[in-house]
Amino acid sequence: MLALLCAGCTGAAGDTGAAELPPLDTSGWREDTGTFPFDSAEDTAPLDEAPAHWLTMRQAGTWTLGGPEADPTSMTGVLVVTELLDGDEEAPACVETWALVGARTEPDCSGCASTFAVEHTRVATEGACRTPELPDPGELRSLGYAQAEGRVWWDWYDTGVWVPLWEAEPGSLPGELVFVWEAVVGVLVEDEDG
Repeated sequence: MLALLCAGCTGAAGDTGAAELPPLDTSGWREDTGTFPFDSAEDTAPLDEAPAHWLTMRQAGTWTLGGPEADPTSMTGVLVVTELLDGDEEAPACVETWALVGARTEPDCSGCASTFAVEHTRVATEGACRTPELPDPGELRSLGYAQAEGRVWWDWYDTGVWVPLWEAEPGSLPGELVFVWEAVVGVLVEDEDG
C-alpha cells in the first residue's frame, strides 16, 4: 500500500525537479540620485483660521407613545429640522417639518425600552437644508428609546450598528417624549453677486 502512495507522488517522466526563474533583467532601471526637498521656509499662513460663517443645525420634536404605558405598541410624532446662518433666529436658512409614524418592533437596541419602525413624511419645507443624513421622504428607520440614557438611538441604515441620534426625555404629557440635537459648524457662503 505504501508503495502505491509513493508512486502517486513521483513526478512525470522527464521531470527534472524544481523550475528556475529566468534571470532578472535590470538593464532598463535607473537609479534615483535626487534628494527629497525639505520646506525650510517660514510659515506665512494666517494664524486665525476661524470660518467667516457659522451654521447651527438643529433637530427637535416630540414622540407620543400609543398603547399601554409600560409597553407601547406605536408612536406618532413630529421632527423639525432648522438651520441658522450665523445664529439668525429671525431668518432661518432652512426649516423642514416631518411627520413620524411608527409601529413597535423587536428591541435590537441594547438598553432600549422600546424600538419602532418609523416612517418619515416631509410635510413642509422652506429653503435647502445641509444637515447630513436627513431622511428621504417615506424612509423607514428603526429608532429605539433608551430612557436610562436619555437617548433615541438609530439603527444606522439598517446595518445593525446603533448610533445615538437625539437627546431625549419624558415630556409634560403622559406618553410624550421630547428630543433635541444641535451642532454648529463652519461654512463657506457663496457671494450673492457671484
